[in-house]
Amino acid sequence: MSEDDPLQTYLTRATRGLHRRTRQEVGRELRGHIEARVQDFLLAGYSDAEALRRTLAELGEPAHVQGGMQRVYVWPQAMRGSLLGALACGAVYAMLHLSSVLAQVEGYHPTFTPLPGPYTYVDTGSLWNELKKAGVEVQGSGTAPLLHLPGLNTPVRVNLVESGSGDFVNRTLIVDYASGHTFLDLNAVVAAVTAAGLDVRVDGWQNPTLHLGPVILTLGTPDHPLDAYNLYDPALAPLARTLGLNGRRSSRVDDMSVFSHHDLKVSAPSGTPYALVSVRRLPRSLARGDTLVLAYDLAQADATGTVHFRMAYDLAHLHLTADPADLRTDADWLRAATDEAVITYATGDHPAQALLLRLNGQLSGQAYSVVAQSGQSVGDQY
Repeated sequence: MSEDDPLQTYLTRATRGLHRRTRQEVGRELRGHIEARVQDFLLAGYSDAEALRRTLAELGEPAHVQGGMQRVYVWPQAMRGSLLGALACGAVYAMLHLSSVLAQVEGYHPTFTPLPGPYTYVDTGSLWNELKKAGVEVQGSGTAPLLHLPGLNTPVRVNLVESGSGDFVNRTLIVDYASGHTFLDLNAVVAAVTAAGLDVRVDGWQNPTLHLGPVILTLGTPDHPLDAYNLYDPALAPLARTLGLNGRRSSRVDDMSVFSHHDLKVSAPSGTPYALVSVRRLPRSLARGDTLVLAYDLAQADATGTVHFRMAYDLAHLHLTADPADLRTDADWLRAATDEAVITYATGDHPAQALLLRLNGQLSGQAYSVVAQSGQSVGDQY
């Protein structure tokens, strides 16, 4: 083993103590996860060395990971296999051995998960437990559970394996190496229930309440909190489609250190959620597919009626409008503009059109109302 190869050194230490064959299999899979994460950092503009350093720092000390590996791979031979198999078995195990003492769905903020988001990760065991207590029958596999919701004749299938994902990359179902627990992206459940035609909405922000048709879940615990920020992302999908945009992008899921800060005044009680949206052409280093996206940030009104937004650093000059068609005009211009012309976008000479949306908690149907505001907002960049 060479100390000059930090990745191999890390893998050797993290898998120490496993049976030789299992150690080789887990080492290959862990390497695949690490290399996928490194690639995300490379796309964000980091050097090879810095991308690997950040990835290993996120994953944690090898000895800590080693302890989790020991807990996962002491299972019977029938439950061993690929990492994805371990994920599926963990989810099925959680469904079969539900704890009756959990009162809420535990949130999770992973230190090792591919970019970009947004994702709303929750502990699978506590989620299945709360669903069962609410009268939901959970069947199927760990990667494609079937939810039999009260009053719905057809079960809701939740696909937790993304199409086109490789053997080592799955963004909707992940494992925490240190604890051996599995976590899923709650947005996948929301999308499946919405597609089934049920009403879905969220109440509150920190540790909110989620309504899935007749089922009510309390999200987050004091020790494992969760906020509603990423749950609102699907609610903006209809607006993005109306504008002819394929994607949505919050600046908070990018690895940015500089933002354009916009403070807007509103007439609403403290805690009311808002979204500030505009059109952005992503730098090629951040783009995955179409470079044209609906850029947004979400925030709550404070006690003074101010909403503080952190938009992407290159959206410094915004012109507030109440007409979504103005954003469509920007989208058409950006789609046809040269790279040289795009430099003039969102500047004093060519401010980007922006909408201020008041969110009502609906994640299906009409999720917002447009706030009638006009004039320019020049964000401070820091």
